[in-house]
Amino acid sequence: MPLNLKQYASVLNDIGFELLGDEETKKRAPYIDANQEVIYINKASNHLTFDPKHVTRLRELNEIAGASHQPGKTGVFSHGSNMHRFRKRQNTGKDKIAAGLAFKFDTKSSLVDFVSRL
Repeated sequence: MPLNLKQYASVLNDIGFELLGDEETKKRAPYIDANQEVIYINKASNHLTFDPKHVTRLRELNEIAGASHQPGKTGVFSHGSNMHRFRKRQNTGKDKIAAGLAFKFDTKSSLVDFVSRL
């Protein structure tokens, strides 16, 4: 069973991420660390979304025990207009939209291992 929203937030806080409260929305909560790595907690889907710059390492990251990639409806990326800290890409609409890589985690250690590899 995947971690829940409170567990995600707790682990991120424990490893040095801070909630960017002024950017939190009903659907997503962004966290940032000292290296400016941003992770969004998707509250509706109970997953974490990571910067799309990590797509070149998708296979490696998906092989971490307890981590599972959650592809978007139209492919590898998860899209959302309120993930404005991520670069935009063309999806199905006429305008570009922010995109990231969505993952769920079964254990706290799998999340810590994943983030340590970014």
